[in-house]
Amino acid sequence: MDIIVKKIKQITKSVYREISPWLSEEFRWYLSQKIEKRAWKRWLKKKLFTRHKKWLDTVLRYFELEEKEEIKHKTLVDIGSGPIGILTRLKAKEKIAVDPIPFNSIDASIKIIKAPGEEIPLNSQIADCVFLYNVLQHVMSPERVLNEGARILKPGGSFYILEQLNIPTDPIHLHSLKLEMFDKWILKNNFKIIKKTIESDYSFNFDSFIPGSGYAILCLILVKI
Repeated sequence: MDIIVKKIKQITKSVYREISPWLSEEFRWYLSQKIEKRAWKRWLKKKLFTRHKKWLDTVLRYFELEEKEEIKHKTLVDIGSGPIGILTRLKAKEKIAVDPIPFNSIDASIKIIKAPGEEIPLNSQIADCVFLYNVLQHVMSPERVLNEGARILKPGGSFYILEQLNIPTDPIHLHSLKLEMFDKWILKNNFKIIKKTIESDYSFNFDSFIPGSGYAILCLILVKI
């Protein structure tokens, strides 16, 4: 049965890639959000918290935030968090999650804002830390989301980014992210790079190395100058 389901998914992705050039950007985004919402509902219903906890542990390690006490006194904003994001694992003065899909967080201390990452209804320079992880493939405009993250970040604040590079597009991954986009954006916004790592041939989708695939994981920790 699993083989049949996998084959159907492969065919669906192949058909999508053929027809996607004729679909509007708005419709592709709308479709991806519908699929994402259905996936989250199924995930929550099955209560697969242990698996997600491992994923968040991975994100925390990349961001070097394990046991980081100074976070407790800061304002944190997570863009594209979903119902169980990194803020559920951190203590802070204020925690704000921004997501276009309306979900209640499992952490009652998190303020939920229903909005796309391209248009965040928050004042400029209010956040000490901004988080983006496994999000930019799903949005309508990755660069606009990055710009909004920079806008709401205070000078001296930290921007944490963890994204997949070169992953093919499909119904829920609207963009194949390239390193060049991030490099140009960092240069344009004059960020100081604290950490920049690239793990070649690696994908969270498959949770393993795939030699020759070109897939990669990009981790950035930036400070706004």
